[in-house]
Amino acid sequence: MAESLEDKLARIERAEKSVLELFAQVMRPGADMYLADFMLIGIAKRTVSLADGFRSLIVARNFTCAAALVRMQLDTAFRLYAATLVDDPEAYVRKVFHGHPVNKMKDRDGKPLTDSYLAKKLSETYPWIERVYKETSELVHFTNRHIFASAAKLDEATRTVRFMVAAKDPPRPDADYFEVVDCFYEAMRVTATIAAGLIEAKKAA
Repeated sequence: MAESLEDKLARIERAEKSVLELFAQVMRPGADMYLADFMLIGIAKRTVSLADGFRSLIVARNFTCAAALVRMQLDTAFRLYAATLVDDPEAYVRKVFHGHPVNKMKDRDGKPLTDSYLAKKLSETYPWIERVYKETSELVHFTNRHIFASAAKLDEATRTVRFMVAAKDPPRPDADYFEVVDCFYEAMRVTATIAAGLIEAKKAA
């Protein structure tokens, strides 16, 4: 049986719990804490906060804001992923900790760590990321997609269009939300996978 929208949202909610369990490994009582641990805690907080807000926005039928949160979750993954591209991850985290812009830093090959570069690099492992990054970036900035988002009904025969200007989306089937919900879930998975690798690397050090 195909997943319903409720099923997909429940999957994100379960992923939130998994994220908290994963990141709890860096908060064990009595364990030494490093700057990288503080970054991981911040990543965890942002991820579960975005997930909670995303689910609420989908239930409220607010695609405009929900899609922007997909972009924010990708940003979360990008910032964490950047730590794996530099020669000195601890120095990278220290700069982030002190507010240094990530796009002003460079990877071990001398490439600036811009969002577009990080999206391209991460797409080598997850091919869908660059496309979703570009599409959701369009939703963060005002574009023609926001104009068409208010179109409630299009009649090609009479060449007329009805607009609905409200916080909620015009009536549309649940299936119209499947892609954005799946994208958010996958962005969470990418974030958790990168984090798990960093946590394991710390244990092995």
